[in-house]
Amino acid sequence: MALHLGESAGAEVLELERLRQKDESFWRQFNSLRFDSWSEKRLLVRVGLLGGQLLGLRLDRLGCSLPLVDGTTGETCVLHRGYVLPGKDGSLVWCPQVAVATSAGVLCVDNLLMVSSRGQSVTVAVEVDGAEFHGDPQQQRARDRALGIPVLHVDAGELDKPGLVTRILQWAWDQPAA
Repeated sequence: MALHLGESAGAEVLELERLRQKDESFWRQFNSLRFDSWSEKRLLVRVGLLGGQLLGLRLDRLGCSLPLVDGTTGETCVLHRGYVLPGKDGSLVWCPQVAVATSAGVLCVDNLLMVSSRGQSVTVAVEVDGAEFHGDPQQQRARDRALGIPVLHVDAGELDKPGLVTRILQWAWDQPAA
């Protein structure tokens, strides 16, 4: 990753490797995750540095408000891999590359987050935008409306900024239950 994103990204990977050096299950699952870009993978490395568990999850049973499908076939998909991050007042699940059936067709969400607290669950999306692939704001807004959930857009150029993951997590926690 350092070859593509620079020295600080390489340092983050080395730190994750140090923290998870004896966790074969984590590495098998992490290395099987799909990514559209190196920026998305780096974001997941940074989430991994928070220390959550990487597990196979049934998002439909956790209260996900979206119809989850296989991105290739469009058929219902029940198992996803994601981080489970416990918090003081609830938990957060962070799953990369989740396909969703919408009125506009099947859309792949870069990161689907589910916040659960006090018996309520909120589903939100975090999209990592690179100018080359996300240049049409009007098309982006239409896609967000088709998802029907709150969507946070993060510029890929912000990944080096300190506190980005904390800001994303705070935004997710601040979203009201539908």
